[in-house]
Amino acid sequence: MLTGDSPRTRVARLGQSPNARNSKRENEMGKILSLLIGAIVVVAGLILLFAWWYELVIVFKGILPLVLLAGGVIAVFAGIGEFKDVLKSKK
Repeated sequence: MLTGDSPRTRVARLGQSPNARNSKRENEMGKILSLLIGAIVVVAGLILLFAWWYELVIVFKGILPLVLLAGGVIAVFAGIGEFKDVLKSKK
């Protein structure tokens, strides 16, 4: 360490801002906070999954035909596209 260097000069020489330590600490706190909120949401989701199981099954029963219909339409269009490609390659 050179004599007469202030902490600000040493930090500037390293290419870091004087608030680099604080921003790192804030970043770590943000990660911990997001982890904590995520855990709370997962627990709430599990509780509501069991509490509203019957309603969830009803929703799945209502959505399943629409999902099958959409998947079938996509598969038909993909098959038509493949068929057109085969016809073009034969020409």
